[in-house]
Amino acid sequence: IKLNATQQELDSMRGFWSAWELIGNGTSAKYRRDLTPLPKEFKPLMPRSKKKILRVNVDKMHVIQADPLIQTGRIQIGKNKSKALICGVDSPRSKKGRVVARSNKTRPNFVNLEGYQYGMTQFVKVPESGRVIKLYNSACNQWVDCTVLMDEEYDINTLRNQWVIVRLKKHNKYKRALKIVALPREFYKKKTN
Repeated sequence: IKLNATQQELDSMRGFWSAWELIGNGTSAKYRRDLTPLPKEFKPLMPRSKKKILRVNVDKMHVIQADPLIQTGRIQIGKNKSKALICGVDSPRSKKGRVVARSNKTRPNFVNLEGYQYGMTQFVKVPESGRVIKLYNSACNQWVDCTVLMDEEYDINTLRNQWVIVRLKKHNKYKRALKIVALPREFYKKKTN
């Protein structure tokens, strides 16, 4: 049976049952959106980002006194070594990280160490709309949805499209929640983001 649907339409309905109407003496089928029971809170499969995230070795790590879950260190990109602010799980076995924001004139590189556990810090960019952010889970090599919690100290609406430091925590409603704990500019000299 030939399904009369584009590849994008087929990909958006993967993972649940759908209703089809047989046409043309049963040789093809037409998707019936009006009869298809969508599961509550269904999110269609989203294509993976084509953006390559730079994976680097991290060395000379030092804990920042103001927050022991944020560190400074050095990374090497090509032949150049440079400073970085580092968040994530500090594992004794591996000092690998992912560069989530490259340095510029006003800030160092931002690196999230590979590893995944509740209580860890991460650099994330607050989305332009909504509160869901995808975090990389290196344990199962996939991106997972996390919800940024509303906070009186750090108003999410004034921080839209800016980098923040969050702490991953369990949550009854959202499963994985991110609490904003600091702004990166608090940990380097120039006070710009």
